[in-house]
Amino acid sequence: MSDQLRYDYAGIDSLLQQAHSEQSQLVQLNEEMNSIRNQCASLWEDPQSADAFQQVYQNWISSSNDVQQVLQSIISAAQAGNQDMSATNSSIASGWG
Repeated sequence: MSDQLRYDYAGIDSLLQQAHSEQSQLVQLNEEMNSIRNQCASLWEDPQSADAFQQVYQNWISSSNDVQQVLQSIISAAQAGNQDMSATNSSIASGWG
């Protein structure tokens, strides 16, 4: 067992880019869902059904927005940590030379 910490900065960046891509896909899915909702809105003959659908849709959007915010916070924190660790590593390495 090694007592050294090793970081794969490029690997971490790659995973963060993938997470950002997934977040972008979630945003796109929300936009598609809104388009579908707009198309469905005129199909409801019963106002109670339309209201129930709208309430469920708003809950879904709210939850999806919460997930997006949490994901963005995780991505931002991980990026900052990766950049800080890389800068610290470079600073230490330059101190030896």
